[in-house]
Amino acid sequence: MSNKKLTVADIIARKAEREKNNSVLVNVPGLGGEVECKKLGLDRIMSMMDRYDATEASQSIAFQRELILAACPLFKDEALQDAYNVAEPIDIVDLVLDGNFADYNVLTDAILAMNGFAETKAEIKNINISDSTVISS
Repeated sequence: MSNKKLTVADIIARKAEREKNNSVLVNVPGLGGEVECKKLGLDRIMSMMDRYDATEASQSIAFQRELILAACPLFKDEALQDAYNVAEPIDIVDLVLDGNFADYNVLTDAILAMNGFAETKAEIKNINISDSTVISS
């Protein structure tokens, strides 16, 4: 990373780049394809984190479910929810991912990485992870 003195023009250009990279495609091995995930605001993620006790496994997976539902438009699709006959929208995450914990982690890591919370080895398109490396399939 460079120690360049930033200018207003640099910050404005960075804003445009950030807006362009507002979503990523994440390769979900258990689904055999990519799922779009949108960047959530920092406050929204922190609010979700505050509602769950990360030391409890059931609370951790509940956080992941809520995060995935909020960030991935696919899971909010009414036709998909109707096809799976879900009582609550949150239930679609378990049904589509078929309880595959690795797939939960791939999606969660990617969503959190967009906000600088975690590094991920998930296959992601259109987002810079660490060291300005773009990971793609």
